Amino acid sequence: MNPDIHGPLVKGKTRKQIKARRDRAEARVKKSVRQLCVDRDGYCRLSSEAWENHPDDWHDDALNDTCDGPAQWAHLHSHRRSQTRGQTATRRHTTFGSLMLCVEHHQQYDAHQLQILIVGNDGCDGSLEFRARHAS
Repeated sequence: MNPDIHGPLVKGKTRKQIKARRDRAEARVKKSVRQLCVDRDGYCRLSSEAWENHPDDWHDDALNDTCDGPAQWAHLHSHRRSQTRGQTATRRHTTFGSLMLCVEHHQQYDAHQLQILIVGNDGCDGSLEFRARHAS
């Protein structure tokens, strides 16, 4: 026994414990923000029901407005997961940078066939402009 040590040695938390705590905290934020987006957008922000709730949104006539598949939570532009790695959960997940889209429109957005522009300073909480991107 080392005479310089007084009392029991206390180990710190393991990486697994720290990560689990951080993941649980992020899950609470995600659940809360996603529900706010569902309340705001419904099933899909491009659906005809959502147009009634967001009269300031603009939709391109060439846009396919037929929804298909379950609702998905989409992050826009600089709020994508790849762009927000390492940031706190409250900064990564906000209603400002995310909206609800059906699978069809989410896939179109990810494939760069659908362009979603934020109009004004309110992000997805304000007016959005939806345009079909045409192949060049």
